[in-house]
Amino acid sequence: MRLSTLKKYVSGVREGIKEYVEKTGAKPNKYKAIKHFPKAFVATEKQRGSTHLTKQIEELDWRPIIGNYLEEEVSNEKTFIGVVDEIYNKNKELINNRVGKDDNTQKVGVWLKNFIAEILVRDFEGGLTDDELIEELHLFLTTIKTGDYKQNVLIFLEGVYLGTNQINFNDTIVLRKSQKKDFVWYEHEGTSLFSPIDFFAVTGSILEINACGKLIVNMMDYIGKYLMVMRLYRLGSVYPKRIKTTQQSPLIGRRMFWSSSSLRHTEKYKYTIVPQAKRNFIKFSKEIVIQYEGWKKNGNQFKIDIALERYYHALLEPLDKERSLMTAVMGLEAILSKSKDRGENAYKLSMRTAKLMGAIGYDPKEVYKTVDYCYGIRNSVVHGRQIKGLKSAVINDNSKKILEYLRLSLVFCMGFTGENSEEHINVIEDSLLNSGSGNSLKAIVDKTNGKMGNTLSNFR
Repeated sequence: MRLSTLKKYVSGVREGIKEYVEKTGAKPNKYKAIKHFPKAFVATEKQRGSTHLTKQIEELDWRPIIGNYLEEEVSNEKTFIGVVDEIYNKNKELINNRVGKDDNTQKVGVWLKNFIAEILVRDFEGGLTDDELIEELHLFLTTIKTGDYKQNVLIFLEGVYLGTNQINFNDTIVLRKSQKKDFVWYEHEGTSLFSPIDFFAVTGSILEINACGKLIVNMMDYIGKYLMVMRLYRLGSVYPKRIKTTQQSPLIGRRMFWSSSSLRHTEKYKYTIVPQAKRNFIKFSKEIVIQYEGWKKNGNQFKIDIALERYYHALLEPLDKERSLMTAVMGLEAILSKSKDRGENAYKLSMRTAKLMGAIGYDPKEVYKTVDYCYGIRNSVVHGRQIKGLKSAVINDNSKKILEYLRLSLVFCMGFTGENSEEHINVIEDSLLNSGSGNSLKAIVDKTNGKMGNTLSNFR
């Protein structure tokens, strides 16, 4: 269908509703809403909170009138049916392939009604210029062919804070500071998806995705990659507190969904990305995703996935202190143990971890002692033996150390390009058995560190 033909038809419908309103005396619904908005808030690693105000507002809703008009005066009218048929017949193959059915005339009718309804709403709320109308018509006809959507997703994050306004991963994804507009909320007719207390809880930062094209169906998997980036960049219990998804298309109008995390997570550890670390963070985020996808493509990600799962458990879940420590040790086992290991597991794991951490900049004797001690606690928990005389502070300190060793081991393994999933362990063992190989391990660590944005460092 030509754009000029569609414009002429839509312009006629716009004039028609004016006559319909005048003839029927229809009046828009009036309803009151409560606007919640922040007067001020702070969201830093050391301090977080907000002061909110409420304001009662009155809004007009023309949608019921527009819906009645389209049903009574438009949808069964010959001209409307003719426009629908022309649009469908011109794009039949594309539409049928996308929808998966042979006859989609009715669906095109729904799309056209949705599109016209949005145009009429904008007319009543302030009007469209001629140029704006042409732009909307062009977008509608293009979307009929492509099925593209605009998709905006806000992931309200705990555990990571920014010392800079925003960090762009790419043209689509940005990590940014929370803003006042993110915490404006309208309660219509006394109903709300969230209690104001839940909604106004200011989060550390926001991961924002702006996609234009095909809908990202597996959005949580997509988000999961960036959560992995932030959990591995530094020791941070990074998780989504809630997610706001807005989908927009000329075919369906605007749809918004809220969801909150059903998992019980806690912000055990947190960190701030300072301005001078911005470049390294971006470098690390790109490389770690590429490396992980490479491991998956080769079918060698099994050890990494197990270690990541245990790392996340210990990092995020409100486990008792002993179980959290045990889970972290088991993650370290997954990434630094060989399938053929038999016996003396505590010794082998302690030695390998100490050697690798020594190349990164830690005191290898202290690392060995810590891993060996924690492995003993792990065995006691696994075998149901009572642990006596352990102080919470000691367990917490050791849990943090083991988690840091696990994080660094994961980054090293994922950044290391080897022939198989245990090649990184072979390199560590070579340096244990060969006095000359120690420098070789250090060289490999330094090379991997440069590639991964200087993430393999002792930050204590």
